[in-house]
Amino acid sequence: MSSAGAAQRACAAIPGPDAPGMGGGVREAPMCNGVQREVEGSGASVRLLGRQVRSASGVQPIQVPPLPEGIAALCNRQIAIQELVVEAALTGCWEIALQALVLDPVVPDIEAAHAVLDELLAVHAPYLAQFA
Repeated sequence: MSSAGAAQRACAAIPGPDAPGMGGGVREAPMCNGVQREVEGSGASVRLLGRQVRSASGVQPIQVPPLPEGIAALCNRQIAIQELVVEAALTGCWEIALQALVLDPVVPDIEAAHAVLDELLAVHAPYLAQFA
């Protein structure tokens, strides 16, 4: 099943306060859209799954605090990697592509980054003419 279908099922309508069994009390339910938080200093944002409460006055989102400093730092690292990947793809610059790989936490060292980049560029050469 597609993720869109799963999301639609997960975001089924929440009954109104006058629905049987609601009793006007507070009820927690998944929030369909979540919330976006800006990652400090990056100009980017991340989407967080949110929660909401249901009461006689309606559905209200639970406030989500700013990202903790450590999480924001991890996000900023991934943002930097993605920006380098885009710049490398647009310019065909091997050195910038290498920088992106070296920054990636799953690449253990610069030698591995060289090997991965060379292999990727060789395998995908027909689609990456800008690196020729």
